Amino acid sequence: MGLVLGAPKHEVLEALLSHSLGEGSDLIVFRNSPKLRVDTSEEGVIYLKAAEIKLVNYSWQNEVSRLIVKADRLFSIIVQDLPGEESFLYRGLLFGKVGLGSEVADLLEFCDLEFDDADEWFYPPGNASGFVVAGEGSCDLSANPRQRITFIRVFSERGNTSGNAAP
Repeated sequence: MGLVLGAPKHEVLEALLSHSLGEGSDLIVFRNSPKLRVDTSEEGVIYLKAAEIKLVNYSWQNEVSRLIVKADRLFSIIVQDLPGEESFLYRGLLFGKVGLGSEVADLLEFCDLEFDDADEWFYPPGNASGFVVAGEGSCDLSANPRQRITFIRVFSERGNTSGNAAP
């Protein structure tokens, strides 16, 4: 999405809306992307929702991304897959190589991973920080080494994974 962690909220909105389908529209399209709706109805969160998914019983069912804002700055970017909606899969990559749909184990090339049973996600231990991922099945890699990544969260404060991030 070309967004920078720590950027002021107004710059994030300007960057998103620079992809608008027209003045005053909350619909945006990135290159090779479906139409997304920018939803700022909740304080501290900018949602990007798949605009072309019509049968939505719950508000999270078309949610492609959540941008978390703290102290008027972009603190965290969360992307997740939408089961059965392959065309809405976010294509950005961690380390330029690993993204939604990749295997969790692919991250082991870049860092060690620990599994948090309570939050059901993987994170780099020790000094490595800045992201968490969740895999399908939500279990340790020793139980299922071929889990595909279904959720990615990158954040700007080292070691802080709290707040609006449960997969």
